[in-house]
Amino acid sequence: MRLLPLVIAVAIASQASGRVAGLGTVVAVISIWLAAMLILMGPQMMRNDLRQDFAQLAMLKTWPVSGAAIVRGEVLAPAIVMSGISWLLIMLSALVGAELFAHIGNAPLAIPDRLSYALAAAILALPIILSQTVVRNGIAVMFPAWSSLGTSRARGIDAMGQRLLMMAGILPTLALSLLPGAVVAGLLMAAVYWLTGTLLIVLPALLVAFVVIVECRVATELLGRVLDRTDVTAIDPVA
Repeated sequence: MRLLPLVIAVAIASQASGRVAGLGTVVAVISIWLAAMLILMGPQMMRNDLRQDFAQLAMLKTWPVSGAAIVRGEVLAPAIVMSGISWLLIMLSALVGAELFAHIGNAPLAIPDRLSYALAAAILALPIILSQTVVRNGIAVMFPAWSSLGTSRARGIDAMGQRLLMMAGILPTLALSLLPGAVVAGLLMAAVYWLTGTLLIVLPALLVAFVVIVECRVATELLGRVLDRTDVTAIDPVA
């Protein structure tokens, strides 16, 4: 919320100067690129979750909450921050990208349609980030040796290879988590388009987001049970 006035100010300035220099298009392209990188790579970089706190498992187990609640809290902390930043970037690109999004195919893209695409992208940002964060925290709970616990991170060729292997496994997992919702949303879009000739954008995104969030909720419940059974003596404390 503190950054929202800045986004609006940048949008107004870009629109004002963009009539001459095309600054709005440049800002929109950069915003889209940053949002995409944050959505796909942010869960790897932002580690204020169980990957950082799992080394303090002895202290976490003293809290009067269930393991599932701990997992959900640890997952939601970075997911909400990354989603909020991606929403601001998507909003900025939608506000200033009039020239960039002027046409889709050969048909002009009206402002309401442009905002619908931006809203759908914002809706999908949270479940995509959340799914990756749940998987990464799940690896920390199930296979602590495969995760860099604590604030420090391992460096070197071995650590880089390990991260590449994890990324190669997480991306297919992300695709599988999106697949059920995407199938349902695709069937809905096809049916509505066949009956009315209207192409739905926001409602299918909501369906995909709902399915993925339900999947993440189930996954956190299962991971919470594993966390409850984890022996604190098996985890080396890390500063």
